[in-house]
Amino acid sequence: MPDVPIMTIILGVGFTLLMAIVGIAITVGIILWIRKSYGSGAVDKGVSAPATILRIWDTGTTINENPLVGFQLQVTPEYGEPFQAECKQMVSRLEVGNVQPGGSVTVSYDPKNPKKIKITGLNAPVYPYGAPAAPAQANPTELQRKLEKIDADNQAIVASGQSAQAEVMRYSDWNVKVNGDNPAVTLQLRVLPPGQSPFMAEVSGVISVSSVPRFQPGRTIWVKYDPNDLTRVAIEHS
Repeated sequence: MPDVPIMTIILGVGFTLLMAIVGIAITVGIILWIRKSYGSGAVDKGVSAPATILRIWDTGTTINENPLVGFQLQVTPEYGEPFQAECKQMVSRLEVGNVQPGGSVTVSYDPKNPKKIKITGLNAPVYPYGAPAAPAQANPTELQRKLEKIDADNQAIVASGQSAQAEVMRYSDWNVKVNGDNPAVTLQLRVLPPGQSPFMAEVSGVISVSSVPRFQPGRTIWVKYDPNDLTRVAIEHS
């Protein structure tokens, strides 16, 4: 076996190290470019506020198998008017299922420029009548009372509320059937009152099994809402 000149070995090792350094520099450069271009890392010490995810989209960029996701957010600050903003942020592939339209997050934003915004935390879903429970976990009497209260509240809202269209953001099935196969569900909605700003709301109730496709995310439905209390919204059945 012929001897390999020491200079060839040195050049080979040096080239390998150079390529490794270039690879690291490119990766760091991409990360810094993403942070600078999309502003998601620019608000580390901003104002904290809750927000609702209105829309997400795939940017086509991934780093270490984690996607860069685009977000449209409805921010509800403690002081001041609600506003919408967009950001693009890296999301762990293990958390992708928790960042869907209708989901609740915590954000940090620049009060001088609210368009500079960053998601700082994911919040657990909130259900106005308690989290949906599977039949095996629910007391039948307690479940019946809960559904009766929801139905009574919904009827009162429908009787006196104002009509508006709403976009379904999230559909959650309780795994409870009523009067046959009719499911009890919770919907997270983006309500679009005519001539007013959209707002997020959550409604629960029983829908007919045949109408389930009408209430899937992305569909538009009609609701009634209380203009004096925007948390009171009910499905306006035809």
